[in-house]
Amino acid sequence: MLRQAWHGGLSGAILPGMKKPLASFLSVLALSLLTACSSGDSAAVGVYHLDVEALKASVPEMKEMPAGMKFEGVLDLKADHSVTLKMGMGPMMSEPTGTWKLDGQTITLTMKEKDGKEEPKSGKFKDGAITLEEDMGGKKLTMVFKKK
Repeated sequence: MLRQAWHGGLSGAILPGMKKPLASFLSVLALSLLTACSSGDSAAVGVYHLDVEALKASVPEMKEMPAGMKFEGVLDLKADHSVTLKMGMGPMMSEPTGTWKLDGQTITLTMKEKDGKEEPKSGKFKDGAITLEEDMGGKKLTMVFKKK
């Protein structure tokens, strides 16, 4: 009997006109589609590091940082949709927390400020990288975080 089932020999109807091998295939297909629909967010989960060189290219003043001063940024997207961001240099690090959401290639980070206000920022999630753009006094600041 098991050998027959393995080779598709069972033909008991589950629905009129449907055979067990076809029903099994359709069940697996439906499960695969459900998993694919929910896996978009899980692809974004992980730790991302700021591409400091790309940031320096968009902010020429950063090229003149004193030797030994290291600017860093780490973005940690967790499966429960919480996020932490560690950004700054040396003792001047800020570590806000918040939530994240992914809609296609648009990622929205909603960070809580020290005063309790929430500030959403949207960017692009593509090819394992998150790109955020800020307007800083009329200058465009581009931050690229790459998954490690």
